Amino acid sequence: MTETMLVRAAGGGWEELRPQNTMPEGGVAEVFGEDVGPVLGAAAPVIVAACSPTLATGSPDAICVDPDGGIWIVQLDMEGDGALALPQLLAFGGALTSASYDAFEALCDRCQGDPLTSFVEARAGAGFHKQSFEVAIADALAHGRFRLVAIVREAAPALVQSMRFLNSSGASGMLFEATSFASETVSAVRAKVVDIGAGALGAAGSAVPAADGVSAKAASRPALGAAGFVAATGKASGDDTGTLMAQLQKSCSSTFDEVTYDGEGSSAIMSCFLDAPDGAVAIVTSSTDGSVVVSFEALGTLDPGWGAREELCQGMERLLGADLGDVRKISQLNLSIREHLMDATLMEALCDLLADTVGEIRQSESARGAREAAAA
Repeated sequence: MTETMLVRAAGGGWEELRPQNTMPEGGVAEVFGEDVGPVLGAAAPVIVAACSPTLATGSPDAICVDPDGGIWIVQLDMEGDGALALPQLLAFGGALTSASYDAFEALCDRCQGDPLTSFVEARAGAGFHKQSFEVAIADALAHGRFRLVAIVREAAPALVQSMRFLNSSGASGMLFEATSFASETVSAVRAKVVDIGAGALGAAGSAVPAADGVSAKAASRPALGAAGFVAATGKASGDDTGTLMAQLQKSCSSTFDEVTYDGEGSSAIMSCFLDAPDGAVAIVTSSTDGSVVVSFEALGTLDPGWGAREELCQGMERLLGADLGDVRKISQLNLSIREHLMDATLMEALCDLLADTVGEIRQSESARGAREAAAA
């Protein structure tokens, strides 16, 4: 007996559901809808922002985003085993890595000219934080932190093994077997997750159930990141402090060698490090209460001639409109966004000062290295 799948349509009549083996004109958004979260087992929306955008390495079937600023690259093989899915996903991830937020937003054709934040906000519901979203997207792009999602009709053993290796290596892949069905008026999807272990990004703010044998702790999202820190700052302040902190965070992420986030809520801290001969040193430390500490003492190992610190001190005097005295007696400067950096112009001035200081230090290090090489 031939198996037939029937569905009752809106008018009350029965319609036959037939498997769909080719990608429709509307792409992933037509197959799964504009929110693929239900197919991926996610509690939060995973919104299709782009269908088949053109990258340097080809065109992924979809680029999706979640309200927390996670980026999902989706490749769909509706009639095969996805043999090429992983190399394609890796190539697409490579093309997006280090892209700017503006360049990424330009790829999101489903926004139809609207800002990406407005497009997501309309679909994310209450609790969406625009500044946090932008910071998280920019951070994911800068560090190549993407979820690589392969959806295939039947996963080949080699694909399963490769995706498991991907996750064990610290990346974040997801693999699903799915079949799409459609009648004249109804569409349906049958999908199941393939166990390939938990990726480095876990559920990325979306409650994807842990696979069998994977602990909930391993599948959970890290307690805090760039977006979480900015959101906590905005929540704690109730004013423009969160927006200004996002401005500082974005600048520091491109200025310093490493930026870390610790703690939760009102006690969260962002620390900005420069590499030094004896280990990384924290130059800037900021908190969700709006405080910003610039450590002159930590700069000592990187600025033995005091030149960078003297210029930084002079710049801070112009910014604050105050005489700071002898730079050699300054251990650290304690600033407050509300008192000293209360608008975008002042915050930009601080960001420029920090970038100039780091640039001078790196230039001096390069010059010292050249002299030492010549002497040798």
